[in-house]
Amino acid sequence: MAEQLTDALVHINNVQQAIVPGSFSFTPGFGERSILAESQGGGRVSQVFATNQATAFSRVKLALYVTPENEKRVRDWINRRNRNVIQAVSADDEGNRLTRTFTQAAVMNDPEIGFSVDSTIVIEFQANQSV
Repeated sequence: MAEQLTDALVHINNVQQAIVPGSFSFTPGFGERSILAESQGGGRVSQVFATNQATAFSRVKLALYVTPENEKRVRDWINRRNRNVIQAVSADDEGNRLTRTFTQAAVMNDPEIGFSVDSTIVIEFQANQSV
């Protein structure tokens, strides 16, 4: 029986990062794909498949609660430009693991910091394809 992965252990620059539960997501970074029709004549077509390498980057999204420490970490990640490394590990009760590493990760959004009882800081990274 398969079990849904729900609890990711996240390290950013070799430091374990607490996140808002359920907020971690990523794209593998394979790039957008296109299929074009190529006329074969007589009403027949064949496919021409292409990958847009310009979009072949992973995206990582997570949220943090607003604390002085987290605000400082976000500033550090932004200042490091594309020199961040993210690793996410998750496992089910049977020990099946999923580990993904994202190198040259850069914060791409301008994170909003709100002051309220349930405010979060949403961070969006762009990185090399996950491995």
